[in-house]
Amino acid sequence: MYSMASDGLLFKFFARIYQRTNVPLISIIFAGVLSAILALMLDLKQLVEMLSIGTLLAYTLVSLSVLVLRFQPGVEDVEYDEDTPSSVRSYKVICCQKMLPESKGPEYKPLESATDDKKQENKDTEEPTTSTSQIAKAAISLLVVGLAGFCALLIAGWGALGDHEPWAIFTAIFLGIFIVFGVVVMQLQPTNNARFPFKVPCVPVLPIASVVVNLFLLLKLSIWTWVRFGVWMILGFIIYFGYGIRNSVEGIPKQDTNDNDFILQGTPDIEQDLHNVQPGHASGEKEPLAASFNEPSEEQ
Repeated sequence: MYSMASDGLLFKFFARIYQRTNVPLISIIFAGVLSAILALMLDLKQLVEMLSIGTLLAYTLVSLSVLVLRFQPGVEDVEYDEDTPSSVRSYKVICCQKMLPESKGPEYKPLESATDDKKQENKDTEEPTTSTSQIAKAAISLLVVGLAGFCALLIAGWGALGDHEPWAIFTAIFLGIFIVFGVVVMQLQPTNNARFPFKVPCVPVLPIASVVVNLFLLLKLSIWTWVRFGVWMILGFIIYFGYGIRNSVEGIPKQDTNDNDFILQGTPDIEQDLHNVQPGHASGEKEPLAASFNEPSEEQ
């Protein structure tokens, strides 16, 4: 709650810090009172189901995002060499825009060079476009509808499928065609093939399996859990569209669009030529260590 209020998605008074203890007192009190009210109104099973529906929906969205991003155009590579120190790796992953110069040896390549090599290797390979990305999103949406319907059929019509009733068999075949058509159309679209330090393996099998399991567990929840979740989401949408969307700090467009927007504050200039400055030993006098970083000392 404090983080959302700091960004402006919630009311600003939730982000006020109590000076004596340096804690967001208002947000802590409000969250505690709200939790106590919910604990009084709902029993343990209802609270567990409310927790489950939020978690399962979040996992489902993450799995779908993995599928969508594979067909998104314009995704840049994020790479590092195996011999690169961990601090440099973190810098590359976070900043993504500016890479270290060739100071670690002849085998080191900055991100721009690696990206150019990647484009040279794949220049004959079809790259995703806006139209192919839209087709992939439509196919994924069709796939989700088919999977949700099939999970609902397994839950509500398992007995009818066991009895070989015509409507159940026809529905299963129809939903199966939906699913197969969505998978085939999605697989026919080109992927971006961007390289990252880690990528989800076995795409699209693993994300689709995750979506199936999550949808099956979501549909097993009671109808009243969905009603309570719907009311909770409506309240959230009212707060967001009524206040948060206009006051969010992250939503304010940046005026400066240079390449260093992603450089963390306090990051040293990595292109600066650093030299060690050592004190003299011959005369016994100590040179000050505050010499220039760009000019080596006379005794070096």
